[in-house]
Amino acid sequence: MKTSDAVVSKRITNSVLNYMIEHGVEDITIRLKVKDDKITIIAEGNTDRKPNDIDELNSLINQKRTSTLEEYYSTLLGYSDNVNDIDLLGSMVDEGCINYNDNLLTFYAMRVSN
Repeated sequence: MKTSDAVVSKRITNSVLNYMIEHGVEDITIRLKVKDDKITIIAEGNTDRKPNDIDELNSLINQKRTSTLEEYYSTLLGYSDNVNDIDLLGSMVDEGCINYNDNLLTFYAMRVSN
């Protein structure tokens, strides 16, 4: 794994974990897979309430990622271990999906390296 991919995968993972914790998710499992030029993150956990911003997050994580937007959020918010911003997460992934079904919140994100 290239250093830049490691940094980005860490940022995405931290953002997903922070999102889930802030929404009351318990017993969280996160899988990170880095293969060739693709980073895939899958997270799931139990919660008794559906987050009210799922539709917004699904929209953001499926917008076309541009380096300009990613650089903008990087400059504006700074990348650090405690950054938790839904827009930042959306700017770092190429596609994703968040679902809530039977008290299980599932998050999928994928990014292709440049």
